[in-house]
Amino acid sequence: MKTNPTLQDVETLWTCLARNGSIWSSARKIYYSLKWDDRHIRAVASASQGRIIGGQKGYAITALCDEDEVHHVVARLRSQAKRMNKRAKEIEKLIVR
Repeated sequence: MKTNPTLQDVETLWTCLARNGSIWSSARKIYYSLKWDDRHIRAVASASQGRIIGGQKGYAITALCDEDEVHHVVARLRSQAKRMNKRAKEIEKLIVR
């Protein structure tokens, strides 16, 4: 499956989520609807400019989530970014002399 999401992909995922009937949709449910693999779903959510979030419950339209859910996703992303930045610095130290 392609991994360079288009604006049309974002709209397609948003529509899929809107029609779901519940706020959160699992990657498996999205796969059955759109035939997209996990990697592409994540890439599309990432390209959505915050309109679509992903978490342990699956994927959701941000505007439909409660504030606590959104804060939880934001905190998780910031934590991941902090760990990735730490790792990048550790790797960089090995090559910068």
